[in-house]
Amino acid sequence: MDQGTVYKLADLVNSDFEMPVNDPDYRLNHDELIKICKVLLHKINFNSKRINLSMEAVGRRASEQVAGTEESMRSQTEEVNQFLQVVHQDFESFLGRHKKEHQELNVKI
Repeated sequence: MDQGTVYKLADLVNSDFEMPVNDPDYRLNHDELIKICKVLLHKINFNSKRINLSMEAVGRRASEQVAGTEESMRSQTEEVNQFLQVVHQDFESFLGRHKKEHQELNVKI
């Protein structure tokens, strides 16, 4: 691989991982390779923790939004129920008055 060339991860995964003998990475000793692995593992671990924290925050926000929506729907349902009760009471009182008026008319006739 040439110095300064940018490779995609898919290219690296699909490559045959051949490294020419004159590649400077051949000169890395065991301790340097361990340090590189530690740095990479630390970076992976850090990204994993960051993603988990982000997911937890998204989960909390979603739960809060769902709770708010549920409360709003409960409130609106209560308002509709109250309205329907008022309409029902008004209708019953209207029927009572109508029945009374009808009976009074029957008596007069």
